[in-house]
Amino acid sequence: MPRTGTVTMQVALETLGCKPTYHGYTPLHHIDECAKWIRAFEAKYHNNGPPFTRDDWDDLLGNYRAVTDSPAICFAEELIEAYPEAKVVLVERDVESWYLSFKGMIDEMYNPIVQILRILDPQVLGPTASMFYHVYKDRKGFCRTDKKEELQCTARTLYREHYKHVRSVCPKDRLLDFKLKDGWGPLCEFLDKEEPGVPFPRLNEGAALAEKFKEFQKRSMLLVLRNLTVVGVSYGKIESFSPWFPETDPKNPQARIKKLSHRGTSLFIQILISTTVLVFNISVMIYAAVKYGIYHGFGDLYQGDCKLVARYNTVAHLGINIVSTLLLSASNYCAQLLVAPTRSEVDRAHEKRDWLDIGVPSFRNLWKRRIAQKRKATWTLLMISSVLLHLIWNSAVFAAKPFNSYRVLTVTSDYLTDAGPWPTQNNQTLYLLQNPKSLFYLNATQCIERYISPNPGQMDVLVVAANVTMRDRASLVDGNSSSSLLYEYDSFDGGTNWIWASSWLCSAYAQPGSRPVSWCIAENLAKEVDWIVAWYSWISNGILDKSLWVKVDHCVSAGVESLDNHYALRYSALILLTVCILNTAKCAAIYYTAFLHYRSNTSHREKASLVTIGDAVASFLAEKDPTTERLPFASREEFTKEKWPTQRSPRLHPGPSLCAIPSFRAASWTRWLVTLALCVTV
Repeated sequence: MPRTGTVTMQVALETLGCKPTYHGYTPLHHIDECAKWIRAFEAKYHNNGPPFTRDDWDDLLGNYRAVTDSPAICFAEELIEAYPEAKVVLVERDVESWYLSFKGMIDEMYNPIVQILRILDPQVLGPTASMFYHVYKDRKGFCRTDKKEELQCTARTLYREHYKHVRSVCPKDRLLDFKLKDGWGPLCEFLDKEEPGVPFPRLNEGAALAEKFKEFQKRSMLLVLRNLTVVGVSYGKIESFSPWFPETDPKNPQARIKKLSHRGTSLFIQILISTTVLVFNISVMIYAAVKYGIYHGFGDLYQGDCKLVARYNTVAHLGINIVSTLLLSASNYCAQLLVAPTRSEVDRAHEKRDWLDIGVPSFRNLWKRRIAQKRKATWTLLMISSVLLHLIWNSAVFAAKPFNSYRVLTVTSDYLTDAGPWPTQNNQTLYLLQNPKSLFYLNATQCIERYISPNPGQMDVLVVAANVTMRDRASLVDGNSSSSLLYEYDSFDGGTNWIWASSWLCSAYAQPGSRPVSWCIAENLAKEVDWIVAWYSWISNGILDKSLWVKVDHCVSAGVESLDNHYALRYSALILLTVCILNTAKCAAIYYTAFLHYRSNTSHREKASLVTIGDAVASFLAEKDPTTERLPFASREEFTKEKWPTQRSPRLHPGPSLCAIPSFRAASWTRWLVTLALCVTV
C-alpha cells in the first residue's frame, strides 16, 4: 500500500540489482504510460475493454525489474497471475501510523486546485490525475468511493482487506511478509541476493514524495501558465477539452466568439468600426449640405410641429451617441495598446532601476521617455480627439426654438389724442397706431410678467408713460419732438441676440441717477413702486445726445402668437466638418496601432506590447529578464523605492503572511482616490 515504505523499497530493490523499479511517481516522467494504466482500470473495474494479458503488462512494465506503490497495487492479483515466476514482498506497517501518513495523501488527491489544474494542464497533470482518479476517486475503483470523508472512514478497512487479499491469491512460497525494521537479512534471503555492504535505506517517504510532488506541481503550473498566455497553440485533444471549454471545438458556436478576442481580430474590428463611422459622417455631411443647403453655417433638416422636432432630435442624438460610443471604444482599445510597454522597453527600464505599468491605463508610462515617442504622440492624438468629440459631437444636430423680434413703442400718456401721424416708416409701428382696438391692456405688473422672460411668440407692445405728455416735447424720434411716439425699439435683431429681448424692461428700473442694487428679474421689478425705463439718443460719433426716463403707467400688448409649427431641427456644417476631421485623425491613429501590432507579430517580437499580465508572464517565461533574473521574492514597495533590491537584499516580508490581503489592495491608494474622484465628478 502507499505510505508503507514504497520509496525505501524502491531504493533497496535497485541496490540489490532490480533496476529500474517502477514507483507511483514514475508515470510523472512517462506521461504516455498513464493512458495504458487508465485502459487497465477501465477493463478491470468498468468492464470496458478486454482484460490485460501478459503481453499488455509487458508492454507497460517490460522495461522494469520490479514494481511498487500505486497504481500497480490495484492489480496485485493480475500481476501475480501474469508473472508466475515473480516473487512478492508484502511490506506491512502499523495501521494507525500508516493512516496518519495516508491521510495527507488523501488531502492532496482531493485538493480542488489539483482538479482545476487537471483541466488547465491536459499535457501532464491531466493524464496523471485521471490515472490516480481510478485509484482514489472512482466509486467502482480500488478505493470504492469518490468522497473524501468516506475514504477517510474506510481507509483502515481497505488496508486490512488488501493485505488479506494478497495473502489469499499469492502462493506462500512466492510471498514474503516483510517489515522495514527487519533490514537486509530476510529480504536478501528471499530474493537469493547477497547482502550489500551498505546500511538498509531509511527514507522519509512523506518528505521524498512531497519533494517529488512539489517538482511535479511546478512543472505543471508552468505549462498551465503557458497554455493560458500563448495564443494559437494546441495543448490537448479537442474531445478532452470541449466538455469544460466548448470554445476549443471549432464546430462549437462559442469558438467563433472566442476568436473575436484575439488581438489581431480585435484590431481589425476597431479598424472596421472607425472606417465605417468616418464614411458615415462624411456621407451625412455631404447629404445634408446638398439636400438642405447651408445658410450662415447652418441648415434646416426639418421644420414643423414642436413635438415632432423633439422626437427627431431625440432619435438623432441617440444615433450620435451610439456611433460616438463605437468610435470612442475603438479609440480607447488602441490607446491601451499604445500605452502598454514592449518587452524591450521593460528591459531598458529595469536596467535603469525603473518600472512600468502593465495591464492598466497608465500616465506613468507616458512620462519621460519610458515608451516610444511615436506611440506617445499617437496616444495623445487619440485622447485629444476623444475630448473634442465629447464636447462638440452632440451639438452637430440641435432643435431650434423660434422667437419673435417684437416692437417696443414708448408713447406719452395722451397718445390717443395725437391727431398727427407718427414720424416713422416702420410698418409694424404704423399698424399699431391704426388698430388700437386690437391691443390688450396690461398693468405694469402684468406687463413685466409677460415680457421679462424671452418666450417665443411675444408680439408688439406699447409702453404708456405716466409722467410724459406731448407738451413736454420729449420725443427722441427724429422729425417731431412733440410727437406722442417717444421712442421705438426692436427687442432683438436676429441670431443669438434673442437672449437680450427683455433687456428693455431693465434699462432703468431704479430712480433716475441711481444704481440698481439687485438683479433685474421679475420679482425685483414687481417690487418697484415706480417702474421706469430709459431710452437714449446718440450722436454718430458715440457721444450721448439725449436721454429719456419714463415712468411706466401701463402697457398695451398685441398679445402672444403661437409658434408651435415653426420649430426646426438644424445641423451645424462647421461642427460636422470638425467631427469628420477628428474622425479621420482617429482612423489614422488606429491604423498605425494595427501596423505596430502586425509588425511585432511578424519580425519584431521584442516590440510587441505587453498589454495584459498574461502577455508579461508569457514573455518572461520565453526569455528571462537579465536585471531581475536572480532577485529574491520582493514586494512592490521595494521596487518603488529609489534603491532596488539585490540578490543579497533581505526580504521585506521574510515569511508568509498569516492573514489574507484584501483584494482592494491590488491597486494603490492614489489610483483608488483618482478613480473614485472621477466617478463622483462625472
